[in-house]
Amino acid sequence: MILSGIYQSILQNTQISTTSHNSNTNINAASSSLSKQLSTVGHMALDIYTKDTNSYLEITKNWLKNVGIPNDLTPLFKKPILALYNLGIQQVQAQIISVWNQQINPMLYTLTSKFPFSMDSKSPVEIAELTTKIGPNGQFWNLFKQNFKPFLVANGNQWQTRDIDYGSIIIPTNILYTINAVTHLRHTLWNQQGEPQAIHYQVLAKQLPTAMVNGQNIILSYLTLGNDDVYGINSKPIWKTLDYSWWAPQPTSVGLETADHKYHSYNVFDANWGLFNILNKGDSQNGHTWNWSLPIGPSVVDIHFKFKTNPWDLFHINQESNTI
Repeated sequence: MILSGIYQSILQNTQISTTSHNSNTNINAASSSLSKQLSTVGHMALDIYTKDTNSYLEITKNWLKNVGIPNDLTPLFKKPILALYNLGIQQVQAQIISVWNQQINPMLYTLTSKFPFSMDSKSPVEIAELTTKIGPNGQFWNLFKQNFKPFLVANGNQWQTRDIDYGSIIIPTNILYTINAVTHLRHTLWNQQGEPQAIHYQVLAKQLPTAMVNGQNIILSYLTLGNDDVYGINSKPIWKTLDYSWWAPQPTSVGLETADHKYHSYNVFDANWGLFNILNKGDSQNGHTWNWSLPIGPSVVDIHFKFKTNPWDLFHINQESNTI
């Protein structure tokens, strides 16, 4: 008798839900898009997960409450619904992982195979392609909102799995890592209005070599980025901010000046990602202190600049990426 009542209530609410085209306000357009790819059991599980007021579980809970079933007996009647939920949520998880593997990951690979995502690549990523794919209205975010956002919750600047009592979606750690890395990249490269914004680097010039080179003293080292620069002059070093307008080519140089007013440098004048091209001409053991070896006649002089954060880290969006 009770089960018959629950069934009739579910049937009536299903008919109402069908005619009103998801009248419930809890389920968002994103999960509605995902539900079109699911079976009936998967759709049912998604409704429960997103707390749709027309979900079978909510209908059952409301009916039991209305007819006065004691709370200690309600788990017995919810058990069949939750058993179906456990089956359906596995299908939901398989579906979103399929979307990642077949759509999102191949799209991201077209970026991560290019410079500066790949330090060794000879093909720089174009600014338009970067914007189209992971910019504020990019392909990544459309797929993310449709397939992953319903199962995540923002905790500060990080996404984490949304926990519910009946069993949560398990998102693999490598996928969650990339979602958070792309989120950080998006918030770093674009402001809240969706406009490109400069990356701010804190840079310190290390002490100059004290030995003479080819009879000349080294009087100055410099790292120039657009209109900003950091100088090393053998005085107490101080941190300075370099603002990097990444969306446009910026002249970038690293070099030194000798007492005879001759300059020795590496330069990038008219190319996107100039800073990272300059970094590639040096080396670093820890990603913070960078060394450039500059030829001066038959000699080589090393100059050093320290970054508070490793500039390459921003573009390591895959967990298996090797950081410097």
